Amino acid sequence: MSQQEMKSTVEKIIDDNAVGTMATVKQDKPHSRYMTFIRKGLKLYTATSIETHKSEEIEANPYTHILLGYEGKGFGDE
Repeated sequence: MSQQEMKSTVEKIIDDNAVGTMATVKQDKPHSRYMTFIRKGLKLYTATSIETHKSEEIEANPYTHILLGYEGKGFGDE
C-alpha cells in the first residue's frame, strides 16, 4: 500500500467514525469520556469549553488516548 493509499484509508476511517473516546490523566489515573471528532488532514479536533476538566487535564498533561469507532451497541443502548 502506498503512502497516499494509507493516508486515504486512515482519513476514511476517521470520517466514518466521528464518535469515540478521549482519555486524559486525572490524579494519576486515566479518565475517559465520549467525544465527537472532526479532522483536517490527519489532525483530529473536537469542540469543548476551555472551562472543562478535560481542558485542565490536557494542560497539565498533554498526552491523551483517542479510540474511534463507537457504534451504539454498548451496555444500555437500544
